[in-house]
Amino acid sequence: DEQLVESTTDNGVDTRGELPVLTSSTALFVYIKGSITRCTALTRGKAFLLLYGAFKDSLQKYAQVLSGKLPNPTTAVGGLTISASFIKQEGGSTASYKIPPGGEMTVCHVISTCEYCTDTIEALEDLIRDTIDDDY
Repeated sequence: DEQLVESTTDNGVDTRGELPVLTSSTALFVYIKGSITRCTALTRGKAFLLLYGAFKDSLQKYAQVLSGKLPNPTTAVGGLTISASFIKQEGGSTASYKIPPGGEMTVCHVISTCEYCTDTIEALEDLIRDTIDDDY
């Protein structure tokens, strides 16, 4: 949870991969991978299943952190406004987002971070599925 709290204000970007991603995402997955290594050295059973549940909870919270880095839907005028017809608000209206000046890079980094997380979570899922005892 401490790492998640820090990630709300950390906008550092890691440019070493295919896409520039927020460093908080790479740090989170390094931590998860280390936890898997330590846990599976001892057990691949119920404790590992509980660890999986903790990962799931942390990743859901991290998704909220990423969402918080994006602008809120608005009706404001001026600046760069993006209409998202695929996002419907209550009453069926289309959501619009006003990106503050200089905020374009943050939006791009959040999007690329989401793509990175999606790919990494799929690999993590395969690792857990292959590692956990068959009983679980």
